[in-house]
Amino acid sequence: MLKLIIVKGKLKLITALQLNDLPLSLSPINGNILRKKLKQLLFLEESHCKEGKLKLSDCEKPDCKLCRLFNRLPARVIFLPINLDKKSRMEFKYEGDRIIARISSGSLLKFTLYYKVFDEVDEENLLLLRDSFKLLEYDYLGSGGSRGAGKVRLCYWQERRIFL
Repeated sequence: MLKLIIVKGKLKLITALQLNDLPLSLSPINGNILRKKLKQLLFLEESHCKEGKLKLSDCEKPDCKLCRLFNRLPARVIFLPINLDKKSRMEFKYEGDRIIARISSGSLLKFTLYYKVFDEVDEENLLLLRDSFKLLEYDYLGSGGSRGAGKVRLCYWQERRIFL
């Protein structure tokens, strides 16, 4: 590994965020929620859908940018748990046998991710990862996006490079 890039960022909730089927002990939000959504958005944006690929795991291209980011070993991107700022409110409610978490609009979601750079291609792919956050602004995070929930805006992005 040539270097590690630590990215710290903040997403502002434009509309309330709804998360389904979560444990009540949820204090930080699992970073996998963000990872899955960004992967999905990039998958739809890139050419995989045009080639009839239904899943990223079906990809067999050795030079696939998305596979380098999300599917190949060694892992390049590690998403840490997402934390809420101190002013944010998270409410829990039961709907049948499911637990629904709701985070109010105006809240800030603070995320950290580690990006491992092994070569120049990985360095270029960091821009692809950053672009996925721009795509997220035109989509939604969590559940209920078709009803207007989960709209976010990237309001902070800081990279710190550690050379190994």
